[in-house]
Amino acid sequence: MITIKDLNDRDAWYDFEDSLDSGMYFLQSWLWGDFNSEGLSKRTQRIGAYDGDNNLVAIALVIFEETRFGTYAYIPRGPMMDWDADYVDEVIEALKVFYSSQDLLMLKIEPRVEKSKQSNFNGANSSYKYTQSQRNWVIDLKEDEDEQWKFLKENGMRSNYKRYINRASKLGVKIEMSARPEAVGDFWDVLQQTSKRKNMTTYPKSYYEKQIEILGEEGTCRIFRAVGPEGELLASALIAFSQDEAAYLHGASADGEFARNSRAAHLMHWEIMRTAATEGMSTYNMWGVLDLDKNGEMDKSHGGYGFSLFKRSFGGRFVEYMDTQDFVYNRLKYTLLSLQERYRKWRFGGHFT
Repeated sequence: MITIKDLNDRDAWYDFEDSLDSGMYFLQSWLWGDFNSEGLSKRTQRIGAYDGDNNLVAIALVIFEETRFGTYAYIPRGPMMDWDADYVDEVIEALKVFYSSQDLLMLKIEPRVEKSKQSNFNGANSSYKYTQSQRNWVIDLKEDEDEQWKFLKENGMRSNYKRYINRASKLGVKIEMSARPEAVGDFWDVLQQTSKRKNMTTYPKSYYEKQIEILGEEGTCRIFRAVGPEGELLASALIAFSQDEAAYLHGASADGEFARNSRAAHLMHWEIMRTAATEGMSTYNMWGVLDLDKNGEMDKSHGGYGFSLFKRSFGGRFVEYMDTQDFVYNRLKYTLLSLQERYRKWRFGGHFT
């Protein structure tokens, strides 16, 4: 029998992360909980799942999201556990029961499990909406640089990308890395340029400042900067580092011909790969991309086409995570929320991945 309890012992949390083959994942990290509670003023809860012998078999960072129809509990890319173990269904069932008595709209979980291992948990709905990107472009990292080039070329890297990377270096572009809040200023400036150019929305500046302030503490989040020969910022990216993966969360590039023609962003992503590989990570997750149609093509009219082409052209592999699972406690309010979100997606656009 699985029992759910609060887990507020930071050392015990870290020890359990270390016991997993995948190790710490940033969306289920202790600091991500601090970022949501302190930085975003959201209610959070850290819980542990214990077996009949009181052994800790799973942990989960739970974020309580407020909507006009009520509050729901959300577990991003969790819970953290051995997903091949025979107690997985018991843990999910225990979580479902635990939160059923707390006057919530639903429990939403987005496991870090690939679609090929899709589970249909008892009583779950495949969600109308996913919060984290479901379809991702992932690059396997190699410690040896030659092996990295080989992997990329064998897995779809465009023939001109290596030339772009070398060109940026020859033009004097340098890549810098920082986990200090002061680095957000320049990042924010080029993010606003990108937002206007691409007609995309961003979080407020304080969001990124808090993210770096809290998650930069242990190097979990860092800002990479591609700087030109005159010291000008050409491109920047906010990267989350987990134990086994680096993830591309936010990116931006400056206006201007040199920023575009120097291919500074290509060099920056190459250096992100090299940094992650040197630190022992096995993958670089470039986050969301469009899927291919039955003819093996992306929809060129889609707003996400340019971003997807840029990422896919580095070479790598397509990874799709299992469907978001909703355990509904209030069917009427869930239906109303679903209709609202579907309308917003139709009216304003939304996730394309």
